[in-house]
Amino acid sequence: MTSHYIDFDEAWAEHRPEPLPLHTPWGDYELPGSIPASLMLQIVRMQGAGGDDAEMTSGDVLRLLIAILPQDILDELTSHADFSAEDLIKLLGMVMGEYTGGSEGGSGKATAPAKAARKSSSRAGA
Repeated sequence: MTSHYIDFDEAWAEHRPEPLPLHTPWGDYELPGSIPASLMLQIVRMQGAGGDDAEMTSGDVLRLLIAILPQDILDELTSHADFSAEDLIKLLGMVMGEYTGGSEGGSGKATAPAKAARKSSSRAGA
């Protein structure tokens, strides 16, 4: 038996990124602090199937968002009549831009709410 081993538990505990705040007109939420591994695997599979330059379908976008956003947050956002399909796509671009340091779909930079009475709820990401 070897005395060498990989202590991933210790490494994982030392590098826990802070949650990513998501501010919306309907409330504030917390997303995972880094890209979920399941999302990266989905992206790699999509690229393998369609190539690096393949266009994403609406279904692809939804699958990626579900990997980032907890189902209850996604359900809440999409329950609002004024939350459009374009908003869904833009949200994915903003979240991915924050995770990757890019600027897809907007800056994604949060500022303090202008109204003190803004509805707010906090949800932890999975």
